[in-house]
Amino acid sequence: MSTTIEERREEALKRLEYLAKNGMKFKAPIEAFKHNEIGIFENQGSIFKAVYYNLKQNRSQKEYQKMYEKVVEFESEYNATVYLIQITHTEFGKAISMFYVSDHKEEWNYDWEDFKENLQCVNVYCGDMNDIGSIEFAYDRTCGGIYRVA
Repeated sequence: MSTTIEERREEALKRLEYLAKNGMKFKAPIEAFKHNEIGIFENQGSIFKAVYYNLKQNRSQKEYQKMYEKVVEFESEYNATVYLIQITHTEFGKAISMFYVSDHKEEWNYDWEDFKENLQCVNVYCGDMNDIGSIEFAYDRTCGGIYRVA
């Protein structure tokens, strides 16, 4: 059963609000999403595990424009709604994890079960690799955001 963009946006907002109630002290991603923007948390190592950016505000930079294009491509191909991005630096380059709400409403309850265990199904791209899979995340007590741990 297909969902509407409004249904997916409502579900995405619920997920962002859940993150905010459970450890994501930095609320900017919620406000960004309400204004059709996407927040980004980047793990820069050491104590800075969740530095915040806004995708729209940084699109003048080639790297963020490419990221925006990947979001649009993914949302269009899968009829999904991306609501948060997490960047992790790896030995293979930057791993861009896009948190999203799928078009499959019947799966949302399963998504919530994982979400409450700090697991999330994401679309990850790193260089030329693009894959959907689950990641584990944690809350950054220093910067107030989230970061990928596995």
